[in-house]
Amino acid sequence: MIEPIPFVNDIDAQLFINFSRSVSISILNKYNQEISIKTSYQDPIEIIIPRDINLIVSLMLEQNVTDQSMIFNYHQYQLQMNYSIHFEFQSLNSNLSYLLVYQFDRVSSKSHINGWTTFCSTKNKTTIDDIFQFYLDNNQTSNRRTITFGIRELTSKETEEYCQNQIFNLPIINTKIIFTSNYKLRSYLASCFYLHSNNKWQSDGLLVGPQTNHYQTHCLSTHL
Repeated sequence: MIEPIPFVNDIDAQLFINFSRSVSISILNKYNQEISIKTSYQDPIEIIIPRDINLIVSLMLEQNVTDQSMIFNYHQYQLQMNYSIHFEFQSLNSNLSYLLVYQFDRVSSKSHINGWTTFCSTKNKTTIDDIFQFYLDNNQTSNRRTITFGIRELTSKETEEYCQNQIFNLPIINTKIIFTSNYKLRSYLASCFYLHSNNKWQSDGLLVGPQTNHYQTHCLSTHL
């Protein structure tokens, strides 16, 4: 199942920026001539662009998985060129920990995992509304069409391995787990564009940064 992603801008012949604002920056020399700036992703120009204050953030969708037995519960999303994907997760039981795996452009399969992370119990920790956030920037999603996230509720033994011992290798997991709690999800896409001299929006040399959220886009640029 392909799940929709809220407030994603659609790019066809024209770029729509109705969910974002834009900024204009020029650096001039003493002769009032514009200076071209070039740098790298190791030392980028950082720009924070606020979203439209009237943007309505969609609610998180509850997943009814309690008492269901499975290895992972999968969620597949469509990707768009030059966009990052942002994945938000909230368990209805803050004492539980989870494993998140993801794979690009494939039917769900344990043998093709592109990456993974853990959402460890928020017990004795302070997070914003106990919502875990994970994102892949537009370089990581480049030339990809879909992404599948797999969610697994961790057993107490797995929680000890992943969260307390912090293992760095993902072992083969082929044993089903019975989920003991529902959880909520929300995903969205984001991107950074600049207006080229040909009056077209382009994204080369721009990377979506980790400070991107519902209220702003964090852009890392290699040029100005």
